[in-house]
Amino acid sequence: MTERRRVILVVDDEESMRYFLRKTLRREGYDVLEAEDGPAAIEAAHARTPDIALLDIRMPGMDGVALMRALRATLPHLPVVLMTAYGSVENALQAMKQGATDYVTKPFRVDEIRTTVAKALGVDGGAARPPTVRDMARAHTTEPAGAAAPRPPAPTSPPPAAAPRPAVETPERGLVPWLRERVAARGLPSPGSAASGDAPLRDVVRMAELVYADELLRLTGGNVSRAAEIAGITRPNMHRKVTDLGLVAGDYRRRAAHREEER
Repeated sequence: MTERRRVILVVDDEESMRYFLRKTLRREGYDVLEAEDGPAAIEAAHARTPDIALLDIRMPGMDGVALMRALRATLPHLPVVLMTAYGSVENALQAMKQGATDYVTKPFRVDEIRTTVAKALGVDGGAARPPTVRDMARAHTTEPAGAAAPRPPAPTSPPPAAAPRPAVETPERGLVPWLRERVAARGLPSPGSAASGDAPLRDVVRMAELVYADELLRLTGGNVSRAAEIAGITRPNMHRKVTDLGLVAGDYRRRAAHREEER
């Protein structure tokens, strides 16, 4: 029986990078899905389920981390490899703490991308993420910014099966209901057409961005500069995104200050 070809979702706003990865990965025997941004990637993943996703961490609109969370909402065990520029390794390590499987630093070599993809897919057929990634990320947070982190050693024995996660983290009922619940629970400005019925793709993306931006602002107490650093984008871009989503960073700062006063 012929073995099923693994499917890799490649998301990068640079056409030349998508071309390079498509040629490289197809030579390795993979099927490749391509997308230039978050909405196109979500649509592609809904049309054909990928076995792994390679996501550029910096893209216009929905960045790689936000896209990772949107994809994981319906594909909770999807291995995700982030692609980052040399000077943004710290951002990639932060993303690994949030659940990314691994990262590669641009410009990367053919053998590096080949090895990284094979390693991510080699853990229980890609059904669970490598158990040592978060430990490796913590270990490397003390490295100088921009330093290339060494790859973790290959496991000597099969990792234990992944424990079930709470439904709020890995919703099985679908992306749209989960996002709608999160938006409503947090009192976020919901897109009009997402209030009921089937939401169009643009509203699904907007709800995912709302939840992600809200988490960043909560985490940083409304500090837009810090939120931009975690997201791996510039402060002006983060400020524009927050404004476009109808969020007010000052509200988060006031709530953070109020919590400090209550302590």
